[in-house]
Parts: sequence; structure tokens; C-alpha cells
Amino acid sequence: MEACKMVEGGKKRFEKKRRGALQSLSMTHEPVNRPVVMGNGVAEMQFISGLGKKIQKKIRQYKKDLHAAVLPVAALLFPVILGMAALGVDAGSWLVNQRNLQNVADAAALAAAWEIARGDKEAYEDAAEKEAAHNGFNPSASGNGMTITVTEGAGGHKTVRVDLTQNATLYFTSLFMGNVDIAAAAEAEVGVPTHEFCVLGLEQVEGSTVEVVGNVTVDSPACGIAVNSSADDAFRLQGSVEINIGTVQITGDYHEQGNTSFTYATLVTNAPRTDDPYENWDIDEYKGDCTGGESQQSVSGGGTIILSPGTYCGGLKISGNNNVIFEPGVYVMDGGDFDVSGGGTMTGDGVSFVLTSSTGTNYANLDITGGKTINFTAPEKGDEMEGVVFFQDRDAPKTGSENRVLGTAAIDIDGAAYFPSQRLRFGGNASVSSTAGCVKLIARIVNFHGNPNIANNCEGSAALPIGTLYVNLTM
Repeated sequence: MEACKMVEGGKKRFEKKRRGALQSLSMTHEPVNRPVVMGNGVAEMQFISGLGKKIQKKIRQYKKDLHAAVLPVAALLFPVILGMAALGVDAGSWLVNQRNLQNVADAAALAAAWEIARGDKEAYEDAAEKEAAHNGFNPSASGNGMTITVTEGAGGHKTVRVDLTQNATLYFTSLFMGNVDIAAAAEAEVGVPTHEFCVLGLEQVEGSTVEVVGNVTVDSPACGIAVNSSADDAFRLQGSVEINIGTVQITGDYHEQGNTSFTYATLVTNAPRTDDPYENWDIDEYKGDCTGGESQQSVSGGGTIILSPGTYCGGLKISGNNNVIFEPGVYVMDGGDFDVSGGGTMTGDGVSFVLTSSTGTNYANLDITGGKTINFTAPEKGDEMEGVVFFQDRDAPKTGSENRVLGTAAIDIDGAAYFPSQRLRFGGNASVSSTAGCVKLIARIVNFHGNPNIANNCEGSAALPIGTLYVNLTM
């Protein structure tokens, strides 16, 4: 017990000394500089909050200084920015309008080119203007302009150019700009057929639309034949026929009978029909006052006789052994035939014969018999009947009448002979030829008898080409 008490007493004295030493140490030494951790991080939050307020104050001060610097500049630039925005709006509108105007020019050029391709040499301007109006462009409106030009290049290719101008609509820039014009141009080309023909049969159903019968020789390797009939014998060869021609294109088929020799460059059957190049030609304007009376005029006897252009009411009859000269121009046979017989010659340079009827009855026909030597050349380009020697009214009846070249007549023509609703027949020893010119024979039905020599030297000719023309935009 005594020992235990001594130990406890010593322990108490040791604790007192330890506390005293610690108190002495805390009083004599400087405190250590270390973070003081408070409950739940309150000190850190207070520090961060104070720092954030200082940063926000600096930012507000910076913005205030920046606004003070930018506002004057922005005030000066605002009209410029507004003007640029207005210009952008108007420029976008101009681009849209220009694209629309280009579409109008393209459509107008194509419309005009198709009229030329169809042979209507006067309606192309109206076609272009109508197509432009259909697409919302009025050529006669204030601020609008339209120019149409036609040029002809090598090989007979024609080009139609349409130029359009229009005042642009200004929404905003009119405040500081004058009028602005937009323009568009388009070119369309009328191409010549790849296979050009010199004979075309227009009948679409009947057989023997083009027929070569008897003792016939045709040696025209440059001349193609097109037949629009779908019949199995649309092109018929019968007898002692010797034929040497270029391209033959038949909607139906051909038939050979007898001792025939059929030589061709190309033969196409079941082909599409070939366009009538004169389908849109109108001859009403050629019906006028009678030249030399109301009845048929007759020319007979010998010597040299000179005739003038005009309307021959009741037709014109030429007979006897004479030399008849036709002055250049258009000769209208109204209600009576162009009847030629006898011997001698008939010549005419730049002449065209129109076979028609102003009353709708007794349409004129071509009727050549005998042995006259005939040499006719069609009017040149730019003339009202350019490239056409014979033109029969398409209203002439299909049956009951035909156009004939019989006997021993020799006809040398340079141009087109057009009989769209009737038969064109060459019989006996008659021949149609052109040794150096361009012959186009177009009829509902074409019959060859004799020895025709048909030339096709048509480069630069005013006669319209026979074949399917093409039209495309080139600009």
C-alpha cells in the first residue's frame, strides 16, 4: 500500500510538470503559420465569395470602358451596314429575275427556231413574242426590250438569237442608286437533216405512194427518197426498172416486181414519217386581181413570147412551136390549169407558179404534154416564194385530178415542186432533171415513168430541205 501511494503521488507530480512544460512552451514560442480548418469549409467559401465579387467588379468596369469605345464606331458604321444589307436583298432579287429572264429568252429562241424549221419564214418573230409573253415577259412594256435576229451559216444551218433587257425592281437601293438593267440572251440552231431527200411521198396509208413503173432508169445516187405511207408496198418498183439512189426511208415497206435493179446507199423501213417542209406555207396572199381578163389566157403560134407575173384567172394555155420567156416573179393560176403542149422552149429565171382557186372549186393543175424543153429556176433566198417553182394549194381535192408531165417533154428545174394533196405523175418519155441544181419533188403520191435524173446539189439552195430538222440551244 505504501508503495502504491508513492507511485500515485509520483504520477501526479509528473502530470503537473508535463502541463507546466507545455504551458511554458506555448508561451515562449511563436505560433506556426498553417491553415486553420474550420468546420464545414466556411473560411474557404468566404474567401472565394470575396474574390468573385472583385472579378465581377473588374468585368463590369471593362464592359463600361468597351461600350464607351465601340458605340461611336457602331453609330458611324450603321448606315453602311444597313446599305449593304439592302444591297444584298436587292442583289438576290436581281439574280432571281435574271435567271427567270434567261428562261424566257431560251423559250423564245426555241419557239422561233421551230417556226423556221417548219418552213414558216415569217411567223418566227410572232412565235418568239408569244412564248415570251406566255412566260411573263411583255416585250412592249416600259423598260423591257426584245431583239430577234436570224443568221445562216455554212451548210444551211440557221441560228436564231433572242436578246432581252428588263429594268430590275429596286426595293431598298433605289434610295441611293439609279435604274439597273438586267439582260439575257439565247441562241437556238436549226440543223439540216443528216439524210436529205429530194423526193417525198406524203400519203400516210395507201400503197404505191412512191412508184417507179415501166422502162425506167433513175441514176441519182445523191438523191434520197422518203415515203410516209405505212403500207407494205409504200414504195413500189415494177417492170424493167433500174434505179440507183441514195438513202431510202419508208414508214412502211417496199415491193419489187419484175426485172428490177434496186441500188441504194441506205435503206430504212418502219421508219418515222418525214416532216413536210412546206406544211406551214400559206398562199392566200397570192390570190389577187386577174391579169388579162376573167377567162383562161392562151398563147399559141411561133416566135418569141414574153409573159409577165400576175394572176391568170382561168389558167394559162401555151401551145404551138414557140419560145416562151417568163419574166421573174409569181404566176398565179386561179381556177384553171397551167396547160403546156407543142414544141419549142419555155424558160424562166426566178419564177414561181402557184396553182390555186379563189372560189374553192376547179383548182388549177399542172398539165405538160408534147415535146417542149422547159428550164425553170426558183426565186432566190429572201423572195416571197424562195426556192419554189411549183406550189399547189393544199386544199385541192385528193381525187379526180392529178398533175402530169407526159409525152417527150424534158423539164430541167432548180427548186421545189410541191403538190401536197394530189398525185404528181411523170409518164411516157418525159423526164425531170437538173444537171447542176437542186430538185425537191413533194407530193401526196409520186409516180415515175421515163428516165428522170434528179440532182441534189442543194448547198446554198433556197429550197427547204426534206427531212426531220432538229432544233437545239447553243447558248
